[in-house]
Amino acid sequence: KEQKETLRELVGLDFTDLDRERENTYQTRTQVNREVKQLDAELASMPLHEGVPDAEVSVVALSDELEEARATNAENEALRLEVASLADSLAADGSELEETLSEIERLQKLAGTINDRISAKQSELEELRAREDQLEDVLTEGIRERLMTAEATNAKVRENARRAEVSERLEKAQARAGSLTERLVAIDDEKLAAIEKAQFPVEGLGFSEDGITYNGLPFDQARASVRIRVSAAIGLAMNPELRVMLIREGSLLDQNAMATLGELAAQADAQVWVE
Repeated sequence: KEQKETLRELVGLDFTDLDRERENTYQTRTQVNREVKQLDAELASMPLHEGVPDAEVSVVALSDELEEARATNAENEALRLEVASLADSLAADGSELEETLSEIERLQKLAGTINDRISAKQSELEELRAREDQLEDVLTEGIRERLMTAEATNAKVRENARRAEVSERLEKAQARAGSLTERLVAIDDEKLAAIEKAQFPVEGLGFSEDGITYNGLPFDQARASVRIRVSAAIGLAMNPELRVMLIREGSLLDQNAMATLGELAAQADAQVWVE
């Protein structure tokens, strides 16, 4: 990392703001991804009920509907009882009429009265029977079943609503994580573009997150002779006024490497001392 900072200063690159922004963005994305996993797990654990309404069933409305149905049925039953009672009364009057026919002379006046009463009752009976034919009982079994299952249905509706809320939060978190990832890529691209524009003292030099690279590989993995030649070129570029350099471990340099050092010294008008 010290080598990386030295080379950055040499080529005039300053990634302080970008590195700080990248670190903050990376930390934020880590937190958002953690939230995404949490919401995803929460969503997966929540039940999804098919075939239930979007809104909760009104228990009060069902109770009112049941009471209204019961009241209607009670009125219908009262009317049926009234019809049966009137029919029985009519039958009794008919029997009484038959008994009095034999006493027409004595009971002529009474027969006329009874006949009028029968006529009135017949008209009323016809009217009541016409109303009876139009009666329609309200089936209460379905209402009872809906009333019994209303709370279970409402619980499923609430669970679906909570699941939809978590699903929406998950989508927003995923979108935010994607946006942060795009920003990380943009930061890396910006740094790469700056590196590509920089004038390095040796062709093939570059940067990674951990340090210096040479021809795409970590600098410390290069051969010793390559590291010495590259370091010599960097050292000469860093010291344009004091053109004297000491290189240790000269036994690692072959004739070609020594020749390259000679060329570098000649180009920089410098003295290179090799131990």
